[in-house]
Amino acid sequence: MPKLLATCVALAALAAPAIAQTVDLTAWEGLDGGPIAVAVELRYGGAATAEGEKTAVPVRGGFQIAYTQAALEGVGQRVARRVETAPDALRGSRRLLVAESNDEGARVASAGGALTRAELDTVQLAADPLDIDSLLPTGEYRDGGTWKVEPRAVHRLLHLQSGEVCDVVAIVSDVTPTHARLRFAGPVHGLADGAKVEIDLRGVALFDRQLGRLTRVNLAWSEKRELGPATPAIELTAKLNLTIEPAGPEEKLSAAELAAAAATPDQRLEVSASGWTLLADRDWYVVADDRLATTLRRVAGTELAAMVTLADAGNRQLSPEGLEAEVRQALGAQLGGVYATKFSEPDTAGVRRVAVSSYGKSGDKPVEWRHVHLTAAGKALAATATLPALEARPDDAAIVRLLQAVQPAANEKTAAAGATAVSR
Repeated sequence: MPKLLATCVALAALAAPAIAQTVDLTAWEGLDGGPIAVAVELRYGGAATAEGEKTAVPVRGGFQIAYTQAALEGVGQRVARRVETAPDALRGSRRLLVAESNDEGARVASAGGALTRAELDTVQLAADPLDIDSLLPTGEYRDGGTWKVEPRAVHRLLHLQSGEVCDVVAIVSDVTPTHARLRFAGPVHGLADGAKVEIDLRGVALFDRQLGRLTRVNLAWSEKRELGPATPAIELTAKLNLTIEPAGPEEKLSAAELAAAAATPDQRLEVSASGWTLLADRDWYVVADDRLATTLRRVAGTELAAMVTLADAGNRQLSPEGLEAEVRQALGAQLGGVYATKFSEPDTAGVRRVAVSSYGKSGDKPVEWRHVHLTAAGKALAATATLPALEARPDDAAIVRLLQAVQPAANEKTAAAGATAVSR
């Protein structure tokens, strides 16, 4: 009889449903102390349609980047990153980075100086290690448990400003004593570079229970981006794979590297134009660039806030009166009037500026212009800024800040002379 009872108990145990594994998905504090080794691979393909064009142009590419990361002391969540592997687009002098947590996704700068927009797009990617653990909920979840991911976590993950739709749902599976797998999917709408974006997101991530963080993230998404004030319309698909591992003792960042990263200020972007360079806030975008001229647009929300064209002007020297005469001639009937003419002595970079501020209409829209003629080191640059004028005089502080940062490029030859002092 005891033998029969034991057999019945064993059979009952086999028939009973297994107790689901549980896992505490709360990310551990102090995760960014590191050092950690990070590897990222990005692949994308699709088509882009520029403003005023009807035909889309194929876009396809990808790259790999790898870096060692360590925490920086101080207020906020800041880390230093020494880039070990990167595409040629990232200059060697810019490969010591500092990244800081931000509500719209990690913000990256370089200890070696300002980054170009292309370099920023290489080092400031979706699924940054500072952002990925915000995908996690808090507390215990059973194998098969689901939750809706916080919209702000998704926006940080994708570097989007919030939109009306964010319905990303996650499920935990394959729970083991060492790991758990997280799958998530859903639609996301938002803003990127001032343009409306619709994304269909899919992702798989691995939660390491020994490290208390996500150590693998694979993203796949399809993206439809409307024509923006400074960016083309885009339809593409992309895949990004991120891997995080503890770094070895020999990979640690040196004290000098950590000190240099810690001293890095929040930076503007570097722009080159006709043998000159300037620093532009990150809401400025280069929309046209050739041998003779470069055009930038500034984005505020979804609107075009200002446009600046920088044109090579040979070595022409202009007085305030001479520049004003050229402005009046170039604008003609569009000009309503000139309300300020200024001259500044050479600054510390040796740049002399003559400026004319005017107002009028472009088509049927009221606008204001800022014409600035810059000279230094035997060469000249003509800058023309246009900004909308509504009920009140527009705020031109961003334009002033942009043009005050212009200086001659070192060891570069200017393009051939030929541009007039005023471009429209």
